[in-house]
Amino acid sequence: MTGGATPPTTPGPRRGPDHRLDHRWVGRGDCQRIASPVTGCRWTVVVMPPVDDVRPPPVPAAWLAPWFTPPARSELATGHHLRPLRAADAGLPGLPAGLDTEAVAAACVARSAFVYGAFDDEERRLLAWVTLDPGTPPHDVEVGWALTPDQVGTSLAEALLAALPDWLARSWPWTSPHVVRR
Repeated sequence: MTGGATPPTTPGPRRGPDHRLDHRWVGRGDCQRIASPVTGCRWTVVVMPPVDDVRPPPVPAAWLAPWFTPPARSELATGHHLRPLRAADAGLPGLPAGLDTEAVAAACVARSAFVYGAFDDEERRLLAWVTLDPGTPPHDVEVGWALTPDQVGTSLAEALLAALPDWLARSWPWTSPHVVRR
């Protein structure tokens, strides 16, 4: 090769100790744009986490947009309100047996599921609850609701049932909820 550029002395991509190709990362997240240090070619690859990675299970893409903020409180016609259950709610009368409020709060923070409680202004006991979980096609969310036994047949039961469709349409981004009584 006379008078021209010298050939690259760096060999092609090498496998590093973590068994991924030794390329320069130019993106972030699970889908990455990478560029070869040798050829400069760019392409998109999906990076799989190591097997021992203990991330929470993935949430379906259509579940919630990253910009969406779940409602903090919703008023009911009876003067009661809905709000997300918190870890501090452990021990409240009316909680379903075996409900782990810490796990419920963690799922809410991770945006993988939501549990809202119906309370009066004093919030001394849970009166009803609404669960929101990823749905299965054709539904984008499965909404469950239940009442404590002493609230069955009360005005709260009627108000909750009447408010759910509007609350889902006004406060959440889903378009095809599946509502079931638990």
